[in-house]
Amino acid sequence: MTAMPATARDPDASPDGGQPRYFAVSVSTIAVLALCTVGLYQFYWFYRNWRLERAHTGERLWPIARALFAPLFAYSLFQRIRLEADANAPEPAWSAGWLGVSYFLLNFMAWRTPDPWWIALSLAGVLPLMLVQQSVNQLNALAAPGAPPNRRFSRANVVLIVLGGLLWFMVLAETFVPAEPTTEPAPTEPADVTERAA
Repeated sequence: MTAMPATARDPDASPDGGQPRYFAVSVSTIAVLALCTVGLYQFYWFYRNWRLERAHTGERLWPIARALFAPLFAYSLFQRIRLEADANAPEPAWSAGWLGVSYFLLNFMAWRTPDPWWIALSLAGVLPLMLVQQSVNQLNALAAPGAPPNRRFSRANVVLIVLGGLLWFMVLAETFVPAEPTTEPAPTEPADVTERAA
């Protein structure tokens, strides 16, 4: 497998010039950051992978758009990674079709599900990504053995974790802590007209 030459500005490049084929990140990091951002980290994951796919293939595609509409383009990315893994890495135990459909349905149901169940569905959407990332990490190890595996949390990741913890606290408090009943003062009855006349 031939690796793309890395540029000096690429933080994912290895010292020997190899560039990871796809976004380098540990499976546990995906799980933690997806949990802390209520699933929003998934869109960043798609963006990074589509950007590397464009750099590798030279296709005229828009990574931002494909990340924003990730449920519609998830199968396409999964299938590309699956074909790459079939040719260069141990055969994955997952199906691009099943994962693509699962990811689409989880996101579709999350938009149509009331509180608090939409949160659970949004978080479940990270499970297909975790399966795919296992194959991605194997591909990256072959394409750029010296590239950093990105297993540690960066400062930006720590900030997201802290902010996500605060967000989760507010969401759980709003969902499960009952609001205090408000007592309205009893309406006063108007004085009798005869009494005022007297």
